[in-house]
Order: sequence, then structure tokens, then C-alpha cells
Amino acid sequence: MQTLALVLGIAGLSIACHQPNEPHGHRSGSATLPGSPAVSAGVLDLEIQQIVGTTRYRLLSPAFVVELDGKPAFKPDPTITPDGKAIVNGTIASYTSDRISQGVGYMPVPSALLESYNVATATAVDRMLASFPRDYQSRREPATLGPLAATHVVADGGAATARIHLESWLAWDPEHHVMYAVQVVGNDIATTADAKRLHDSFVAR
Repeated sequence: MQTLALVLGIAGLSIACHQPNEPHGHRSGSATLPGSPAVSAGVLDLEIQQIVGTTRYRLLSPAFVVELDGKPAFKPDPTITPDGKAIVNGTIASYTSDRISQGVGYMPVPSALLESYNVATATAVDRMLASFPRDYQSRREPATLGPLAATHVVADGGAATARIHLESWLAWDPEHHVMYAVQVVGNDIATTADAKRLHDSFVAR
């Protein structure tokens, strides 16, 4: 399985942020299953919680929760501001099985930095699409991630014996000043069902 690579690209983002137009609320299904007590993930203000009776985990930010198929590993994802004078500290939480890689990017932006540049998803999506090899087919479309306005990115490519299918949702939370990226990478189009499951698990706490 190809290693998951998330591209947030906070620096230099240019279009106006959207306000959410959907009510907050939990979905049915595993969101209603009990979990073990949430514990600090040891990264920023995130917590993790194992879903009782399963190997699945919830990743909890102060505002949202998303479910991964296993216990996530965390990798720092720092981004330099456009003026080069500050770093925004984000993280990527990921879980990889023999079929797919799941990832959640989380980047809280300090209020002081919001005054120096606009935050949105346009440039992040541009950078993500530009990172794919030329033989990849990719597209973007307006979407939602939970109650947040988002951009959905889909890409397919690779050799005939090693096809890659990627789906990612990038969203800005204007209330809490956080950029989120939810992504799944797999070997074939069947990854679409896995991506939908991860996407649908992203809900307000």
C-alpha cells in the first residue's frame, strides 16, 4: 500500500471562507456506539477514543469527531506562513491497512495569523492536484464535510498493476479557525466506499 500523503498548504490560501449551512449533529451507526474514555493523543488538543467491541478509533478535536479503522499514528505537519516569519503547527493522523490508507489533517491557525492572510482551500487543492504525476486523472468539486463547506478531490492513476485511487475532502472551520483534510488512498475504485464511510463519520461533537 502506498504511503498516505496529505497536502494542506495553508500558506497563501486565497479565496473567502464559507460559513456552514448544515446543522450540527451525529449520524446514525457507529457514532452511537459507546467508546472507551477519551484520552489525549499527545498532539495539539486532539483526543482518541477506541470504540467498544471494535478495533476502530475515534479522533476527537474540540469541535468534531471522525472514525478511523484502527489506532492512528501522528506525524507533524508544520506550514510556513506567506511572510516566512511564523509556522503553523498541524498534524496528520493516519491509519494504514493492507487495503487502504486513511488520514485526517488537522491544522489550527492562531487568531493573530489570521489577520495577515486569508485562509481557504483553493491553493491547498491546487497544490494537491499539481503533486500528482501527469498521467493521473483528477478533478475537484464543491462538497461538504460534516456541516462545513469543503472541496472534494478525486484522483486516479498509476501503472496497470498498481492503480491508485485517492479521495480527499478539504474544509475550513471558520468558527474554530481550523483546516481539516480527510483522505483515503487505495488500489482501486472500490476505495470509493471506504472514502464515503470515512467522510460520513466526520460529525460535530
